[in-house]
Amino acid sequence: MRAKRILLVAAVTLFGGSPTSLGTPSPARADDAAQSSLESGTFAKPIKRNRPRFPQREADAGVEGWVVMSYVIEPDGTVGETVIEDSSGRRGFERASIAAVRHWAYEPATMNGEPVEQCHTRVLMLFALEGSKANRGARKAFRKQYLIASQLLEQDKLDEARGKIDEIDEKFVTNLYEYSRLWILRSMLQAREGEDRLQLESLQRAIAGGGEYVEPSVYRALLSRIFNLQMQYQHYADALETVETLEGLDLDDAASEKLGQIADEIERIRADDRAVSIEGTIGRAREEHHGAGMWVHKLLRRTAGIEAVAGSLEGVELRCDWRRVKAKPEKGRAWRIPPDWGDCSIYVFGEPGSTFQLVEYASTAS
Repeated sequence: MRAKRILLVAAVTLFGGSPTSLGTPSPARADDAAQSSLESGTFAKPIKRNRPRFPQREADAGVEGWVVMSYVIEPDGTVGETVIEDSSGRRGFERASIAAVRHWAYEPATMNGEPVEQCHTRVLMLFALEGSKANRGARKAFRKQYLIASQLLEQDKLDEARGKIDEIDEKFVTNLYEYSRLWILRSMLQAREGEDRLQLESLQRAIAGGGEYVEPSVYRALLSRIFNLQMQYQHYADALETVETLEGLDLDDAASEKLGQIADEIERIRADDRAVSIEGTIGRAREEHHGAGMWVHKLLRRTAGIEAVAGSLEGVELRCDWRRVKAKPEKGRAWRIPPDWGDCSIYVFGEPGSTFQLVEYASTAS
């Protein structure tokens, strides 16, 4: 059996909490969350973060993968609730990630000198195998199937292309480079079908390794397409993060200036008096969510609520740097988030496939 290693990408750990049309805000009332005054604080510092064990089944099959998860750091420095935000799809990697994180230990976050929960910590874990060229390129069998799928797309044979892409997913993908190419293929199909929201999700999965498993020119092109789709669907908080990533690349002065102008426009939208309406769809069921699916969105503004539900929603959780709130997804109710809670994301749980609108209201909404 090949030697194996785990890459734990601490650089992708984020503190803080994505998306979307303009309209008139509905009546909103603030949630009954505590409005305590917080002035100064520190983030938690890692003491012990052991690497997760590579699942034996995946190791034997030569399969690699990745997991993005969010977790709460308790006031005693232990890890509390965990949420799988996305992954390459293998349950073995998800379970291994959860098991590892629950044994991590931190020097706790503090606020005004007192230990507090750090409620929104995110990490990307990459599971990569040593002892082969797997993570440096695609295998011959994969390249052959990829070429066939690409030709079918070029010929607009979309049904055949979809079948071929599904076959590649089931039979020919093993390493992280191939996963990236698989999601690029899916994004190309979704672009031709006009499924731009699904295309955005696929492109984000294609660069889940932070660009390590695609060529630099491809990474830049994918980021640019992601940014355009985020702006198209008003995923403004996500777009700001993409701007930061693009600015770290080798861009010419004109491109950098344009990105700066767009970032300024997003900040103007943050302060605008119009509501921003984001279309959400609950994702696949997960066992750690007690069989419910989930949708996550990074908030641009401090007041948000849910409208236009089709299907069944079970719960909402606001996770901010310093506070979190669980609530029922009541239509017509909004949650006003105190500024001293820090950056926030909203997690919506429910029946997979359920749709709704998350409305981010102007800061004056009450």
